[in-house]
Amino acid sequence: MKVYEILADLVDDKIMRILELFAKNPNSTFYLKQISDKTDVSLTSVFRILKDLVEKGYIEEKVYGPQKLYSLSKLKKGKALLDIFSVKTNVIEIMVEYLSKVPGIERIFLYGKQKQNSANIIIIGDSLDIASIESIIARIKHEYDFDIKYITLSNSQFEQMTKIGMYSEQRTQVYP
Repeated sequence: MKVYEILADLVDDKIMRILELFAKNPNSTFYLKQISDKTDVSLTSVFRILKDLVEKGYIEEKVYGPQKLYSLSKLKKGKALLDIFSVKTNVIEIMVEYLSKVPGIERIFLYGKQKQNSANIIIIGDSLDIASIESIIARIKHEYDFDIKYITLSNSQFEQMTKIGMYSEQRTQVYP
């Protein structure tokens, strides 16, 4: 079990949503209401949780008159949260590691931008083992709650589609 999964089992879901917001936006500051809106946690719960996280040194609080802004601590505890939550953001790397072992896969592209919990990929190769690919995608979904939409193409299909301008926008080769 990964540290993130253990933490998710031990900590209330509301706290996890707030921690994830800060870990995924380490250089951002938020007002109380923004945090509530972005995490779908009530204002009272956000206030109570932030009070505790500020006291423990995970979140920094800056007061500007009657307003308070919150951000991830730049100190040791804030950096530790980034390490814990980085597993969640490196799912593409984990997926590529698994898929690289499937015979026949020659290239993998991330198509468009990776979102918080999903990504679109193009898998290219001749004689692909579709069952193995589907199994890996299902495993990623189950273990990381990360949705991967994919298309498999032979080399010639990909080259033809590229010639007519398909798949030209914002694609990033992630393998090899």
